[in-house]
Amino acid sequence: ETSVVAGRVLTALDGIPLGSTEIAITLIETGEQAVAMTGSDGHFAFIDIPAGDYHVVASHPGYAARDHMAPRSMLLGLPLTIAAGDQREMVDFRLAPAADLLGRVVNAGGEGVASATIEAVRPIFQDGEVALAMYGSTTAGADGVFRLRDLAAGQYYIRGLAPAAEADDDLGDDDASGAPRRFPTYYPSTTAASQATPVVVAPPTSPNPIELTLRDVVPTSVSGRIISGTAAPLLGGVVTMVPYVNGRVVIGTAVTARVELDGSFTFAQTPPGSFVIQARALDETTPRLQFATFSLTAGGSDLADVTMTLRNGAQIDGEVIVEGDAEVVDFETLTVRAPTADPSAVGIEPTALVRSDGVFSLPSMQDGPRFLRLDGLPAAWTLAEVLYQGRDVTDIALDLDSGEHLPDVRLIVRPGRLSLTGTLRTDRGGVRTDRTVVVFSVNQGYWAPYARHVTLAHPDPQGQFEFVGLPEGNYYVAVAEELDRSELFIGGRLQRLARIATMVDIGPGGASLDLTVPSPTNRR
Repeated sequence: ETSVVAGRVLTALDGIPLGSTEIAITLIETGEQAVAMTGSDGHFAFIDIPAGDYHVVASHPGYAARDHMAPRSMLLGLPLTIAAGDQREMVDFRLAPAADLLGRVVNAGGEGVASATIEAVRPIFQDGEVALAMYGSTTAGADGVFRLRDLAAGQYYIRGLAPAAEADDDLGDDDASGAPRRFPTYYPSTTAASQATPVVVAPPTSPNPIELTLRDVVPTSVSGRIISGTAAPLLGGVVTMVPYVNGRVVIGTAVTARVELDGSFTFAQTPPGSFVIQARALDETTPRLQFATFSLTAGGSDLADVTMTLRNGAQIDGEVIVEGDAEVVDFETLTVRAPTADPSAVGIEPTALVRSDGVFSLPSMQDGPRFLRLDGLPAAWTLAEVLYQGRDVTDIALDLDSGEHLPDVRLIVRPGRLSLTGTLRTDRGGVRTDRTVVVFSVNQGYWAPYARHVTLAHPDPQGQFEFVGLPEGNYYVAVAEELDRSELFIGGRLQRLARIATMVDIGPGGASLDLTVPSPTNRR
């Protein structure tokens, strides 16, 4: 059967059809790609598309590229699944203006560094850890001048890496991969991402040109051994080193090293800075993962003989229960998460798939305070309660000890009530779709990644937005550039948004609030 993927591309600011836009549809399994251009009316169509999972991306000079399934510009979204005979005729895009960032990358002597790699990154939470997502990259010219093209509105960290040939002269081989590591320098001139100065891009006006000075990095070696808490031989494990300042994980790059059967590990090329190592391993006698952490400061000389003694992980078992007679989607589409409530904690966030009968098990996680959250619910549904031993612990951390087992935890889901609805308009009566509406509790105790009291939405093509299942209470409502939820908890962003926010009281019947933002003064 013939499948069709078709749609239209409009400008996000004023809804004008955007002709000559490139639409690329890529079959994820094979990488096979087809390309079409929009006509003057903004329309495009692909005929005879084979069944499969696809990314569909629209790009146009002067505008931020967008994946049809992504919540914001310049990121890949979930796959668009096309079945045989599908007629997908509303694969529409609204592209937001973008701007270029000009600059020059130089060495310590002020000379331009030809062929240096320049990247624009933004911090996000990924699997419970702070990571840096790349939004654009380019290569510097012969004089070190570079241009990062078509960046969406937002705050970026700009980093540079010396050309591979230069890096190879200074760095040895990494024991794990056999390849040398190149260490980035962040604008204006620091090897620590947490000390970098962000650059604000506010299209259509380009920021002032910047100068990025690359720093020479002399790496050192960090090595040691992990030991099972039972003294039994290890079956395998992994150690991860992440930047760690003043008792908190900070933005930067995590590095992983292999653990040998005797428990030894080596980070052969470690840049100067403060870090924490987390170890995860199994031994011959314990079915659960064991964990350990170790804080250190690298730089100057090699660090050897780091010894880490593992402790047993904790376990949570439970069930997802649908309240009343309502029907919910297949349980197997749901995932239970156990985010930490401890800002000093490190490590990947534990997750578990829910079985078809609603049962789940989180068999091994590091001890400490944790919440339970549920992902994959339909838009109209919400996690209403988390019950343990008859108590509602939805917003109360479960303080897990090493080796502890919590059975019979119940996650209650129900159709959610509309909490807040509204429309995002301009001061000229139009609508804005290239912005994010952020809703967050006035209680700063809920300003954390695990909180149900912080969320965001992107307006639909009519500028309308809605929020479902927010707990009752007083909230701030603010408008920002396109954001991912994880970005709200980095760099004091919620504090800044609170200063420009509108307050709203969300009660049992929900609330309605229309928002007005300035019209764009320049259009492409």
